[in-house]
Amino acid sequence: MEKKYKVFISSTYKDLVEERAAVSQTLLDYGCIPAGMEQFPSSNMRQMEYIEKMLNYCDYYILILAGRYGSLDSDGIGFTEKEYDYAISQNIPVMSFVIQDESKLQKEKCEDTVDKCDLLKKFKDKVCKNKLVKFYTNPDNLCTNVVLSLKKCIDDFPARGWIRGPENDSDATAAEQGKEHIDKIYKVQKDESKVEPNEIKTNVDVTPNDNELPKSNLKIGGTIQFGKYPQSKEGQDSTPIDWRILAKEDNKILVISENALDCKQYNSSQEEVTWDSCSLRRWLNNAFLDKAFSLEEQAKIQVTKVSADKNPNFRTNPGNSTKDKVFLLSITEAEKYFEYDGDRKCVPTEYAISQGACTSSKCTKGGKATCCWWLRSPGDYQDIAATVSVGGSVPCYGGNVDFGKCAVRHALWINLES
Repeated sequence: MEKKYKVFISSTYKDLVEERAAVSQTLLDYGCIPAGMEQFPSSNMRQMEYIEKMLNYCDYYILILAGRYGSLDSDGIGFTEKEYDYAISQNIPVMSFVIQDESKLQKEKCEDTVDKCDLLKKFKDKVCKNKLVKFYTNPDNLCTNVVLSLKKCIDDFPARGWIRGPENDSDATAAEQGKEHIDKIYKVQKDESKVEPNEIKTNVDVTPNDNELPKSNLKIGGTIQFGKYPQSKEGQDSTPIDWRILAKEDNKILVISENALDCKQYNSSQEEVTWDSCSLRRWLNNAFLDKAFSLEEQAKIQVTKVSADKNPNFRTNPGNSTKDKVFLLSITEAEKYFEYDGDRKCVPTEYAISQGACTSSKCTKGGKATCCWWLRSPGDYQDIAATVSVGGSVPCYGGNVDFGKCAVRHALWINLES
């Protein structure tokens, strides 16, 4: 079975955003699972406690050092250095990459105090005693070195890695614990529309109008227009929504919005959560449903039993199956209905961008920048949800559930006979 390795990326952040993104994408392309500060939650847990927890699940460790030492913990030692020391103490294979010429860095990417410069120099001296150290000049050169070093490291220090579990593998204890936690969430958590999860609308007793959807010439991969939603930057318009047809069964079709229509958190707070209890599910089936569709159109949207699909790479609890009109695809469905990463790329509307959707000019579709979008499956931890990346890949580890820059791509079944 295919084995994937989880690789922790350690560095200072603001001065190395581009380098971290490039290395993360390189690891994904190489079939690895990148991990790092991008997954740090907002919680009461001390930062180093959470870092150590993440590192315990990693197979390899990458350190990137440039012109900054970074923020200090209460004991005066930098978090990046403490991550490095902990990886060494746990015998995690370490690969270090140090900037070749610090003098060529921009001023704002270098330390401006004598104390910090001294700490950085001592840290670099310590790192350079390790045999697996390479020097880099730019992000492209860095990524090349990462691939070469990682291949050698895997050959020399084989790690346990991660293998997809059997489909019939069950975890009753985790399911029970998840259910208990969900019950607690239900008692205290309400979404923007103040509607409890068990109040999600699933039936609208109306008679359809005469504007019937076409029943012929509907092909998988084709598009139809159905419903209206703001798509301009100002959000004052009501523009027809384009839907892509993913599947056709009898007299119904499964569709997904061609563009990401909005930007929402998977959950309104950073905590352990599943699809059946998250705030995004409630928003989709209440506020969005009412805004995007007339009563006649809502009558055409089928109430669907949405399965609680597991994350294929991790044993996180997927929660319970639900009955929804509007939902998100799971990891399994995103890989099933889209043939390749490029097909999975998604361009957000101007309205979604105005609501916070983050795009990357390095990843485009039809000449327009693409965005990441939520899936309903859990990520590698219970407070992480799966996503599709800007490049269309499906990194199973996901992102923090309260991340506010991930877009929403709606899915629903339309009954053509309604």
